[in-house]
Amino acid sequence: MTHSCSVDKNQWDELHTKLIEAGLKDIPSSSEYEEWRMKSFATAILYKSGKLVVQGQDISKLVEVVDRVLNENSSSGVSILNEIGADEVGKGDYFGPLVVSAVYVNSSQAKIIKKIGAVDSKKLSDRDIGLIASKIKKIVQFKTQVITPEEYNKRYSEVKNVSILLAEAHADNVLSLIRSIRKPIDRVVIDQFSSMKSRLNNAFGQRLGNVELVQLHRAESEVSVAAASVLARAEFITQMDIMSKKYAMNFPKGAAHVVGFARDFVQKYSADELKKVAKITFRTTKEVLS
Repeated sequence: MTHSCSVDKNQWDELHTKLIEAGLKDIPSSSEYEEWRMKSFATAILYKSGKLVVQGQDISKLVEVVDRVLNENSSSGVSILNEIGADEVGKGDYFGPLVVSAVYVNSSQAKIIKKIGAVDSKKLSDRDIGLIASKIKKIVQFKTQVITPEEYNKRYSEVKNVSILLAEAHADNVLSLIRSIRKPIDRVVIDQFSSMKSRLNNAFGQRLGNVELVQLHRAESEVSVAAASVLARAEFITQMDIMSKKYAMNFPKGAAHVVGFARDFVQKYSADELKKVAKITFRTTKEVLS
């Protein structure tokens, strides 16, 4: 697997230090065009032109290090010219849907997105989410998939694993976006939601072709993922509002304090109706129905 990007000269020393901390060691350069070459479980080569190439079987750790350095210090915060970022909202919420969103971003779009305030959606108020999401939609191409509670419960009964369910949802949504944009893509970046990276790899199979799949912890630091996070959160809020109006009940977010509300809902509408508004696979359901 290979990852490449451009690095500003004023970032070379810090990047070199961070890669040493990550476990790489300096080795002799292979040509006069190389600034330095490092190797351990993977190889990193910085060329005098500023191009960085990372190669190896599993380079995700190093890619994460590189992206963190570039995003913290670069004025644009962009290391990849064309990428798709993907994120989800609702996985930990008892009520409401699971929403996955994917956003295609190039370097010029990324600069605009950063200026309008796209960050991890968990750091934004519901009002700000709506305003920023509407601006993002005018700039980028995107795909958002809403998996209703009823559909979520059905899929979970088939796969018996939320990580597999989520991986398949992301893969379907990202591939749908790729088919619709028909533009060059360097990589797909998704927040790592499972300790088993194979979940996503298996879900995509060979369908990404030569496009690099990167799984990062705290991937919302990537502009594309932050944008996807905002769009997913905005759609989740919209769906929750629709559900609240339909049942004339203000559904709570999260999963910490929902038992009392869920019992009131069941008493008013029935346990069967609960399947249409809640992820009944949560252990919370046993407490609600006991």
